[in-house]
Amino acid sequence: MNKSLFVFMSILLVVITLKMPKVFAQQCFIYNGYKWPVNSVTYHINSDLQTPYATQEEYESAIVAAAGSWNSAGAAFEFIRGENVNYDRGQEPSGIYQVGWFVGSGTDPAAYSYIVINNGSLTKIETYYNQWYQFTTNPGQGQLDIQSTIVHEFGHWLNLADETDFWCLDNVMYYLLEYAQIKRYLTQDDQNGIIYIYGQNPFTSLSFNPFLNRDHYFFNYQPKVLSYINSEAVNKGKANKTNLPKSKENKLFTTPKPEAYLGEIKKEENK
Repeated sequence: MNKSLFVFMSILLVVITLKMPKVFAQQCFIYNGYKWPVNSVTYHINSDLQTPYATQEEYESAIVAAAGSWNSAGAAFEFIRGENVNYDRGQEPSGIYQVGWFVGSGTDPAAYSYIVINNGSLTKIETYYNQWYQFTTNPGQGQLDIQSTIVHEFGHWLNLADETDFWCLDNVMYYLLEYAQIKRYLTQDDQNGIIYIYGQNPFTSLSFNPFLNRDHYFFNYQPKVLSYINSEAVNKGKANKTNLPKSKENKLFTTPKPEAYLGEIKKEENK
């Protein structure tokens, strides 16, 4: 029998925060222990986010940029943008993970993420901005930054928890966000959090074959294949491709069993 766990995670608001220096060496990320069964998640932006303070396009650009910050962290995980949707909060069909609105008050969080966990894995999540607050892309007094809010919430999509220790206050996963504060980009601590969960992205130091798109590499990901490319291509000064003939190189990235094919190549080389 499936057991589901429902979790609410939010970003809170504070007008004044005492800023203290990082004086202690501390692991500034908190992992709650659950992850997605695959190394990506598709998010959908509600098509009715526009307010008097920001256009729909500004919301979409900020949300995409926030996802891009996590995608650039060096981890083997990716936020993928899906098509826009227009569902009320909590009415999303299966497989639709939405960024939208909820009607709240000033005592509610500025935004929160609703997470469903099944059989030890993340299976559903939605994030909602609180309509009570004024969100903009250039926040002033009494306003909040759209991107700073959602980059924190996307951390909850990874099952990273709010940090409360004062020496972690520079991180996007710190639990307080001030009015007019800009905190759009991950710190090293935030990056360490996603890498801890999903591992290092082996492509971060690898130059790609210009004839094959990025999705192709991820689809055929095999650690030993990447190790071969790193040593044979990069170390031999061929940064854009392997040292294989074009026919073999293309087959390496299209075969369902690249590791087995590498074995065949090595056997030929040893003859």
